[in-house]
Amino acid sequence: MWKDYACEINRRLIKPTSGKIIIDNKFEYKKNTNLNISYVSQNSFIMKDTLAKNIAFDDDNKIDFDKIDQIIKILELDIVMKNKKINYQTTVISEDASLFSGGQRQRIAIARALYKDSDILILDESTNALDLRTEGRIIKNLHSIKLNKIIIVISHRKETRRLCDYKINLS
Repeated sequence: MWKDYACEINRRLIKPTSGKIIIDNKFEYKKNTNLNISYVSQNSFIMKDTLAKNIAFDDDNKIDFDKIDQIIKILELDIVMKNKKINYQTTVISEDASLFSGGQRQRIAIARALYKDSDILILDESTNALDLRTEGRIIKNLHSIKLNKIIIVISHRKETRRLCDYKINLS
């Protein structure tokens, strides 16, 4: 199922036909280069499986559980799992993820992007279902990994934008 979802994502992405992208003088992508980007929108896909598989999108024997543990702490999903008595390796969640709130589903989607370990992480309104305090903590926690990646946060909330190093207003 996840392979079908990944193929659908690839069909929807626009592939550049010319030019190049240079970010922070660190990353340069030219025509026909695979962009190492993770994009998280405000709406996330959850499949009927364990939380670990929803994050890793991989076979059980290939999942790096230590990596998932770190990501779960960054996104404070460990607190959610403790409160809901969920074991992320064994508890199967439904496709509608009714066990989780909208903000918790968004954190699962962000966890999936972090697990992929892309150079560039784009969060497009992907924390808008969180309360401001939780969102603030999550964004601050993401600062711990920003040395190795570029994180672009798209948000209408000025409180969220205040937590970012650089701001661009597209109005």
